[in-house]
Amino acid sequence: MLKIRRKFRAALSDVAFKTNFHEVALFMMAVALGAVFAGFLYFQGVFIEDIGTKDVQINSLIGEVGDLKQERTDLYQEILKDRAEIDSLGEQFDALGGANIDFGEVVTEMNNLKGVVNTVVEESREAMNKAYSVVSADETFDVLILGTHGSLTDTIMVASVNSELETVTLISIPRDLYVDGRKINEHYSLYGGDQMKQAVYDIIGILPEKYVVVDLQAFIDTVDAVGGIDIYVEKEIYDAQYPDGYGGYQAFYMSAGDQHMDGNTALKYARSRKSSSDFDRAKRQQEVIGAVSDKVEGMDILSDTSAAVTIFQSILDNLDTDMGLFEGLKYYSDFKDYSLETGNVLSTANYLYSTYNLYGQYILLPNGGDYGEIKGYVSELVGG
Repeated sequence: MLKIRRKFRAALSDVAFKTNFHEVALFMMAVALGAVFAGFLYFQGVFIEDIGTKDVQINSLIGEVGDLKQERTDLYQEILKDRAEIDSLGEQFDALGGANIDFGEVVTEMNNLKGVVNTVVEESREAMNKAYSVVSADETFDVLILGTHGSLTDTIMVASVNSELETVTLISIPRDLYVDGRKINEHYSLYGGDQMKQAVYDIIGILPEKYVVVDLQAFIDTVDAVGGIDIYVEKEIYDAQYPDGYGGYQAFYMSAGDQHMDGNTALKYARSRKSSSDFDRAKRQQEVIGAVSDKVEGMDILSDTSAAVTIFQSILDNLDTDMGLFEGLKYYSDFKDYSLETGNVLSTANYLYSTYNLYGQYILLPNGGDYGEIKGYVSELVGG
């Protein structure tokens, strides 16, 4: 009997234990689910609040993108209108080519057109000064000039205009200069004109207000349209490896002395570097720009309808710039009589040294490890 009672009590105890175990297990499960649910509600609230913040930011960005898109559309329409006017002028000139042309009458009409343009420029001067920064905070107006061939920029130059001194100072930057992990001649094709201006600012301490990118064909057409240029060549040039445009090479030779150059010859003179250095080439490029400027200054470009149409059409076809047509006319009107200061080239003879990067690529870096000396030199150079 005693054994039966003991077994009965053991059975009851076992049942109680199992019952308590199940209750505890159910209780713990309920607590866990409650914690999960509470966590879900908390993170849901945080997520909804974050979504609300992001939604405000996204709507703000959408508004900014819409404004930029509208500005781009307006600019594109302005460009189309300007180009249509130039194309119409070209068509009228072509039509006149098959008839007997009274060039005296044509010159008179072109002079009248020049007067109209000058009037428009003068009347819009005040409005243009409000819309565009003609003189920057450092009291100069600066234009970045790039000459392209393929994806790289062979020519990198800054034209700094000092209105007080009435000078235009050309400063050449070598294409092998290393900036932000790349040669500077790669920046335009990879990042665009604005980023290229920023790279130039990092080097010389001047942020160009505008940029102009000229393809080689526009250069050739412009030189030919003005009847060629005249340059005194200091020493003879012989380049056995001048690119022929077809993946090979050709020899280019020019003797020392006074030379008259057509577009192709002037281009070879400006680009040849195998017989000298990149720094000599930069100096020759400034000479060519000076010679073109002298030639244009000595002629009334608007009176020569053939030259005017050729130059304008070539520029439209081979130019990339953030400068408007009438804005460019205004700058030309303001600065055409300023003196041109050339011969300013950053090189290993002054502020740079040559070395190689981790990939064995030839590069140029500033002496002292930073651009402080260059910025001081440029500031003094353009400020007088």
